[in-house]
Formats: sequence, C-alpha cells, structure tokens
Amino acid sequence: MAIDAKYSLCILLLTGLITLPGCNHTALGAQPVSFEQALKRMLTDNESVKVARSEIQRNRHQSRASRGLYFPKITLDGRATRIDEPIELDLDPIREAMLALHPDVPAAAVPSFKQTVQDDTFWKAQLNLLWPVYTGGRITAANDAAKAGTRAAEAKLHRTTDSLTKDLVRRYFGVRLADRVAQVRADTKAALDLHLFQARRMHAEGVIARTELLHARVAQSQADRELKAARHDLDLARTALADLILGSASITPTTPLFVRADLAPVETYIHRALDAHPALA
Repeated sequence: MAIDAKYSLCILLLTGLITLPGCNHTALGAQPVSFEQALKRMLTDNESVKVARSEIQRNRHQSRASRGLYFPKITLDGRATRIDEPIELDLDPIREAMLALHPDVPAAAVPSFKQTVQDDTFWKAQLNLLWPVYTGGRITAANDAAKAGTRAAEAKLHRTTDSLTKDLVRRYFGVRLADRVAQVRADTKAALDLHLFQARRMHAEGVIARTELLHARVAQSQADRELKAARHDLDLARTALADLILGSASITPTTPLFVRADLAPVETYIHRALDAHPALA
C-alpha cells in the first residue's frame, strides 16, 4: 500500500462509503432521547422557563387585585388602652357640706358624690369605608397597566422558550455532529493503524524506504491526536446538552441530522418576525 493511499481512504471514510470499527456512538449509561422528548423535558424542567411562568402567575394575580380598586374599601381598626388607675370625679366635699347644713338628713340617704368616668382598661373600634367616586382615570390606568404586565410576562415566556429551543437545536444536533466526527476520526485512525502495521512489515522486507515508514507514523500519530480531540469535543457537547435539559445526567440523541431544502424566501421570515416576535410584543 502506498503512503498516499491514506488520503483516498480518508475520503471514503468521510463520505461514508466504508466504515471501520472503533467508534462507540452511545455513551455508557446514556439514555436515548429524541429531539421532541428533549424539547418537552427542557420546557418542563428548565429553571428559566419556570421563572417566566411564575412571573405570568404573579402578574395575573396583580391584575385581579387591581380590579378591586373599582370597589369600596372597608377597614376596621381596633385599639386597647390601659392606664395606671381609673379616672374618677370626686365631689364628696360637696356632699359633706350638704350633710352639715342638714343634720337631720341621715348620711345613708345621700348617695356618694364620687363617680368613675373612665376605667383603667378600655377599648376603641373604628369602621371606615372608602369608595372613590372620581380618580381622574388612575384606576383605569392601573388596570390597563396590570393587563399590559401580564401580556409582557407572556411575551417574555415566549421569548425564553424560543431562545432555549434555539440553544437546544444547536446543542442537540451538535452532539450528533460531534459523534459523527468522532466516528470518522476513529475510522481514520483504525485505517492508519493498519497502514502503519503494513508499512512496518514492508520496511522490514525492504520494500519501502525508512522515510515512508516515518510518514506513516506521523499520519497515525496525527490521527490519534485528532481522535482524542474529537472525543473530548463530544464529551463537552454531551455535557452542554445535559446542562440545558435539567435532570439529565447523560443522554444520547436519536433524531438524525437533516438538511432543509424547502426554505421560503427571506421576506417571509421578516414578515413573521415583525408580526409575532416576542421582543416586539
């Protein structure tokens, strides 16, 4: 086998016309997941989506609360007070003077002129009712603002899910592409391992020069480095995908790569963006 034959072999591997062993397409313990399953799991478990949904619920509650501005507001206040001692009105000196002027009147017949006007503990309650008749449109404006806040929160959720879906597409199919690259690198290295083995045999038999054997070693070493780098990139891609889909330690994408050939004119997407983009909403 000539040294330049490795280039033809690599072309065959890249085009998929031949396949050599040596690439594991599924990580150990990984769970096969289609793109639809990954999307559903992400929209259910991702924290950014949960936060956006919570904001919608909060704004809806605020909108319902703002409708209460149209109705009367009733408040009840209560207060308990305790003083050092009761407050009394003592007029017994007048009573004593009256008894002195009329000695024939028995003292028991004249009641005490001492009266308690305030106990040491007393309560006070107040009921208030406030019903705005005219506020210059502030109540209507507050309700409109609350409704707008709800629509803004819904648009934010839409924008969040769109952004996460875009990231999921990039990471999901990035894993598929990285896996394909790793497969090609593994097939290439396997072919060059075989080529190096044959070159050593041929050099030992004196068929090829030592320089050709060195070329075979360099090509095999380069293929080994590229395979390690490709597998490292594949591990990073799997980790990034698992981070996006919370709760997934390791998954293996099963939806194949594809190419869209039926794209509409760019003006179509511009009009769609102007009509329905959540940032504009």
